[in-house]
Amino acid sequence: MQQRCGTLAIGRATVDGPWVGLTAIEVAPQARRRGYARAVMAALLSWAADRAATRVYLEVLASNAPAVALYESLGFAEHHRYLYRDAAS
Repeated sequence: MQQRCGTLAIGRATVDGPWVGLTAIEVAPQARRRGYARAVMAALLSWAADRAATRVYLEVLASNAPAVALYESLGFAEHHRYLYRDAAS
C-alpha cells in the first residue's frame, strides 16, 4: 500500500526588475529540520536568477528563531524591523 504525504514545503517568489520577493516559505510541522526549506529557497532563488533577479528581500517574524537561523545561514542579514500596533494601542 502506497501512502501519500501531501505537501511538505511551499514557497512563493515574485520578480520585479532586479528584485525577487520571497514569501510564504513554509514547511509542514512533521517535515521540519530535513532540509525542505533550504531546498525551496534554492529552487526559488534559481528560478529568480533565471529571470535576471539579482537582489532578494523577504520578511520574517523576529520571534521565528528557526527561520531567522535558516536565512542567516543562507547569507541574509536583518535590514530593518517593523513595529505593529493593534487598534487598542
